[in-house]
Amino acid sequence: METLIDNKKKYEILVEHILSMNYGDTITHTEISGIIQEEHDSNKYRAIVNKAKKILLKEGKAIESIKDVGYRVIDPDCYTNKSVKQFKQGFRRLQNGYDTLQYAPTDKMSNEGRKVHRDVSDRAKILYAAMAGGCTELTMLSKKNSPLLPENVGRR
Repeated sequence: METLIDNKKKYEILVEHILSMNYGDTITHTEISGIIQEEHDSNKYRAIVNKAKKILLKEGKAIESIKDVGYRVIDPDCYTNKSVKQFKQGFRRLQNGYDTLQYAPTDKMSNEGRKVHRDVSDRAKILYAAMAGGCTELTMLSKKNSPLLPENVGRR
């Protein structure tokens, strides 16, 4: 194992290992630590796992965290739900930025600062509305009996 680590980057070794796993299989933090030779709670461990996640996704395998255990290889039918969760997380981050704009002390800003704030705020309102609608639509579409699916739209 030591020479393998010398010849390959740690994330490549982890990717190879996970690619050989089946959908639904679990890999524990202890197993990963042994494979990449890094402590589970270290920054290096997290960086290697995050890099491996990006590569795995492009290879058609994604992993999801199992709290206090490790990671599970996601079944292909679960990719859609995972992506909807990620869109919702992105919307929550957008919402935080929107709230920061909304509660900014504009009365204490310079004229230039107020103009920039107004321009950004106007665009943020449009983006916020679009994202809110998009997240709702994606959530509905990801459900098996979505009223938005063409086969469920009752046309007369």
